[in-house]
Amino acid sequence: MSRQHCRDGEDLAAEIGPPHRVHTAQDVVGTLLRGNWAIFAHEWADPDGIDPKHWRDVVEAASEAAGVDVEFVVIPRRSLTVVFNRAAPPTFEQVRASIEVIEKHRA
Repeated sequence: MSRQHCRDGEDLAAEIGPPHRVHTAQDVVGTLLRGNWAIFAHEWADPDGIDPKHWRDVVEAASEAAGVDVEFVVIPRRSLTVVFNRAAPPTFEQVRASIEVIEKHRA
């Protein structure tokens, strides 16, 4: 999800584009280095072992190798895991807007 700048009365969810998948941990790290964040929807898990824990472990290892200090936030009620670069954390409103976009695309 892209970093969005909040202005008074602005609907951030309307400005955020549709969710898109990245295919490698390096893609996620690149996203984090650009000041953005990533969200793993738990339904994206597959039988080949790509589950939320595996995704977190792989992203954490790739981030560490690239020297990026990351934070993971699991949102169990929404079945989502958010990861962001601690040097460029998103605001609560930005994460909430990103979650709204994902929820809209789940419907």
